[in-house]
Amino acid sequence: MPLSRFAGLRLLRHSAGLGLVVFAGCTVGPDYQSPEIRTPSVFHAPGEKPAAAASAATNAPASAAALAKWWTLMNDATLSELVDRAIAGNHDLRIARARTREARALRGATRSGRYPTVDLGAGADRRRESEKLDGGSFSGAEGDTTLFESGLDASWEIDVFGGVQRGIEAADADLGASIESERDVLVSLTAETALTYTELRGLQRRLFVVNESIRAQRESVGLIDSRFRAGLSSELQVSQSRSQLAIRESLIPGLQYSIRASIHRLGVLLGQHPAELISMLDIPGPIPTGPGEIPLGLPSDLLLRRPDLRRAERQLAAATARIGVETADLYPKFSLTGRFGFAAGEFSEQFDMNARNWSFGPAVRWRLFDRSEIRNQIAAAGARQEQALLFYEQSVLIALEEVENTVVRFHQEQARRQALVGAVVASQRAVDLATDRFTAEIDDYLNVLDGQKTLYEAQDQLARSELDSATAIVAVYKALGGGWTDERVIESQTTTPAVDDPSAPIPPNGESAGG
Repeated sequence: MPLSRFAGLRLLRHSAGLGLVVFAGCTVGPDYQSPEIRTPSVFHAPGEKPAAAASAATNAPASAAALAKWWTLMNDATLSELVDRAIAGNHDLRIARARTREARALRGATRSGRYPTVDLGAGADRRRESEKLDGGSFSGAEGDTTLFESGLDASWEIDVFGGVQRGIEAADADLGASIESERDVLVSLTAETALTYTELRGLQRRLFVVNESIRAQRESVGLIDSRFRAGLSSELQVSQSRSQLAIRESLIPGLQYSIRASIHRLGVLLGQHPAELISMLDIPGPIPTGPGEIPLGLPSDLLLRRPDLRRAERQLAAATARIGVETADLYPKFSLTGRFGFAAGEFSEQFDMNARNWSFGPAVRWRLFDRSEIRNQIAAAGARQEQALLFYEQSVLIALEEVENTVVRFHQEQARRQALVGAVVASQRAVDLATDRFTAEIDDYLNVLDGQKTLYEAQDQLARSELDSATAIVAVYKALGGGWTDERVIESQTTTPAVDDPSAPIPPNGESAGG
């Protein structure tokens, strides 16, 4: 039976009262606040400077632009080109970007939960009622009947206790975590590209050292052979010199394999076939060098610079919001439902005003007998939030450890390289003197062999140290979180996302809404 005008007015009055309840509602669950993380006041990096001066230099503010493209400080145009190409074509980074787009779309879908849903439907039904019910058709119609229907169905769950709002907060935080994951992949990609490239140049340098030692050893073999034919050297000396030559030559295949493997790895990092970079990189080049000092900034800066820490903080925010999502199930859920449409037995009468029908009213649903399950779900959400907090705190400690370790390695490797430079100079001088004394028949050839072996080992160690120095620089910049542009951070910090805009950026530290 259709509603009377009086009943309709009374229903609207009750609905208005329900609207007041909405405005008086609160958002259940804890409001998120970024945890206070204690960090040291300075990094304790070793150095040759006095302690105060070294501390001041180490903890000087790091340039945002320098951190964003730190590989340009390595003074190698080829490296810069490879990193730029890796950023454009790497598959891991493209996967991370797709995951960010997925998270952004899911956030938009979650945000739509605060608005009413409206469905449009239409249909036609041909039926015949049984004539054997109560002596005839209980519908009052005889024979076959046809019914044409069309209309709008609407429903709106009123977020009285903030469960939907908490879900939106969690989705916002999930998107922020996905953005930071993408940035973390970018940091790892730039570092891995630089590491692989420096390893390639280091291997090429070591191959050059081996070839130079082989050339020198061949000259020695020729000298010993000449002296042996002249009766001035023994066959033992000839065998010793040839043995040293064979040992040097045996090192070449392994180094050549490692060189090709590094080139193949770089090709994959750039999103290309492994062998596509051979023509570009097969020609040896110098090992990249970097700055003698790296400004580290303050330990607290890592909380803003390292994407993995920013991601852990966003995951903590999402876990906190989901406590409110579970808590909202303790309370009743209010909704408004309505329908407006037309129904007629003839299609020509489908949109006649006398064929209209409508319904409207509030509804309530309350899980009164599931409270034990709900409270356990709340406890589980609280435990997940605690795990996220502990993971965040542990991640900060690990980040601090990485910076301290990489800086120690950087300084110690520089000192080691300087010592090896002196060792190479001294070893070369010893070989020259031993050769002169052997030629003058003052000393045995064994001294020449020992001197050549020591010289080669010193040269190889120096090449390794130059490589380790370069990779130590890369490790420091990676530990600092370098490799992504500050413009995106500035944009995300200064742009407030619109409620209805699923493409709007999310602030890196998030924000929560309380009631």
